[in-house]
Amino acid sequence: DYPMVLNALSRECNTAPAKQIVLNAIDQYKNEKKDAKNKKRKSKVHGDDDILSMALTAQNVQECHDRYAAIKEMNAILSFQIPIKKMKKMGKPPLSTCDFYIAPMLEKIDAGGVLDGPDILEVGAILDACMKVSGWCT
Repeated sequence: DYPMVLNALSRECNTAPAKQIVLNAIDQYKNEKKDAKNKKRKSKVHGDDDILSMALTAQNVQECHDRYAAIKEMNAILSFQIPIKKMKKMGKPPLSTCDFYIAPMLEKIDAGGVLDGPDILEVGAILDACMKVSGWCT
């Protein structure tokens, strides 16, 4: 019945790594059963040094306690509530009538020219709009 239970568990897994852990446990069970038939039962190292490398199933009482401790730790982490500051309502973003097209002005400067009055006012309007958006974002 044990392989049937593991197969059912693998169908319930939502992630590929979780499904792979269950499939590895099925393979491990089949190999251990085959070894028992061949009377070549060897003491296996299950890699229980840490939570990330431990096998799905426990072979003794200590391994059961290790898995239970891992589950308790996961539940504690998942139940941790992060306090969320109440955020102020941002409202609509500030819009501007600027076209933000500064390429002609930059070309004029690169050619050694100087910006005239309307160009300077346009740059000022663009900078003002950028500052309003920056203030809105913070």
